[in-house]
Amino acid sequence: MMHRIEKCLPPIADKKMILYVLAAAIAVRILFGLVLGGKLNFYDTVHYDTAAQSILKGEGFGKSLYFYDKFDHYCLEPAYPIFLSIIYFIFGHSFAAVKLVQILLSVAHIYLIFLIARNIFNDRVALIVLFFSAVYPFFVFIANIVYSTQLFSFFLTLVIYCLVLFHRNQKPGWLLASAIFLGLAILTIPVLLPGVPLFIVWLYVATKGRSVKKVLYAGLYGCVVILTLLPWTIRNYVAFRQLSPGRACNEAANLLNYRVYLDEREKSLAADFFNGRTFAIYCVDNDSTVAIDCFLDDRYLVTVVIGKDRKDEKNAGYFGLALKGGGGQKIDRYRAISRRIAQNDTADVVLVDTAEELPDFIADGEVMEDRTLLFTGGHAERWFPAVFDAREGANYFEMSYAQPISPQDIRQCCFLIDMDEYDPAASGYMVWLNPWKEVDVRKIESGEPKQSVTLSNQIRYGNSNYLAATMKLILHDPVFFFVKHFVPEFAHFWSPFVSRISNQSFRASELIQWVSVVFFLPLLLLFPIGLYALRKSVVEMALLLIPVLTISTGYSIFFAEIRFRIPIDPVMIIVAMAGLDWLWRFFTGKNKP
Repeated sequence: MMHRIEKCLPPIADKKMILYVLAAAIAVRILFGLVLGGKLNFYDTVHYDTAAQSILKGEGFGKSLYFYDKFDHYCLEPAYPIFLSIIYFIFGHSFAAVKLVQILLSVAHIYLIFLIARNIFNDRVALIVLFFSAVYPFFVFIANIVYSTQLFSFFLTLVIYCLVLFHRNQKPGWLLASAIFLGLAILTIPVLLPGVPLFIVWLYVATKGRSVKKVLYAGLYGCVVILTLLPWTIRNYVAFRQLSPGRACNEAANLLNYRVYLDEREKSLAADFFNGRTFAIYCVDNDSTVAIDCFLDDRYLVTVVIGKDRKDEKNAGYFGLALKGGGGQKIDRYRAISRRIAQNDTADVVLVDTAEELPDFIADGEVMEDRTLLFTGGHAERWFPAVFDAREGANYFEMSYAQPISPQDIRQCCFLIDMDEYDPAASGYMVWLNPWKEVDVRKIESGEPKQSVTLSNQIRYGNSNYLAATMKLILHDPVFFFVKHFVPEFAHFWSPFVSRISNQSFRASELIQWVSVVFFLPLLLLFPIGLYALRKSVVEMALLLIPVLTISTGYSIFFAEIRFRIPIDPVMIIVAMAGLDWLWRFFTGKNKP
């Protein structure tokens, strides 16, 4: 294989210049690293680093830190922690060593980009690509952060390089190498997974010979990719019951669910009337938590769990309700019940039912009118509480809203539970329903609402499957998904302006914005021209477009950040520089390279 690689090397006369450029690239990256210091590492860095140290201790990947220790096993991708563990094994635990290795990997990466450009186009384009890649700010940047982008970019470029060589010489060794590197790339960042079928189809077209050979090579490629991914996929299924070749605890799924939630919220607030009459809660008091089952018109909504923080509260157990505003908020009916469930039998003791009889209560600014609680007052932003004189272990509460009621008005009606005194100025908790069917809980101190209570919402924020969450969002409202989610994220993915890349010690300055625009905007403008220059090599054009389309589309489905685009910047640079070369030849009348 070495003699085949040698054929791809530049002529001896060019080697010195290429070495000078690569040496300069190393110097630029080291200098940037010294200036940057330890200011910027991303959130996942701590998870990768901890897993790598666990590997060295012989403890596997260790426990997950993701989602605040929610999971017993590491749940991110495996390739980068393994990469870190190898560096730590050789050099000890050192981020400086990681960055130095990544700088060397970055230089090998830009040399691979040079070779791809040389094979597809010509020496002139390849040299322009080499010079540009050596100083391209985002390549310098990713080499100096302890994050998986550099490793993923290197693997992806190897995939393309091997397939370019396969297309030229039809040697199956390049096919097998590409399949392995594709598997490793997915095990580093799984966004490339949807591109596997596209690479297989491309391989079928690019393979010369009979259909049997085409099917054999394409099938072999797919099998090698699957075999590379299989061990980690099995591990994730055993540990998480998810058939995932990459990340098993997927925050992207929760983000997609959150998009559905935002749409539901927007639509509910815009409605003329709230579609619901009776809101009810059933409270289960355990040793350390209170679980609140929530219902709307006898339909189960959600269970929210609050941690107990009531050690200093005495005589807790009073209950009531509160309404907000001075415009005469009404509750048609309120019930408080002591409910005991044993052996599938439910025993209810009705403690308060305003439709039958209004018990004694103490309130702030209330009147009784036809058995309807009517709260009045002069301040529209004030809560008016009412606490009932009953403490016989009530755990089920329901209120019926006056009909019709606007979405905004149901947010002005809440339960008071676990109040410590028979007094409107008591302390306890308030629970209310939002018009988008979400429940909130707030702490009350001396009759005044204080901080919101941290909730464990078991329905909205579970470890949802990414594919299921994607389909839920698309089927929920295809137009909403495309117009309000996908298109803005896709535009953000290709934006030359830097955003969503900051931490407590780093912010994108105006200088960084200008650097990004100066370097990336020309790539965007020249890329279509480069595709035109490649129009006679449709197979190679398709190969370069596969990662571009897969990664840009994949990230736009859930969330796009500038660092997500960097792995396909090599393709952007190659094609854009070919476009620049085509323009130069066009305006100078040199139609042939």
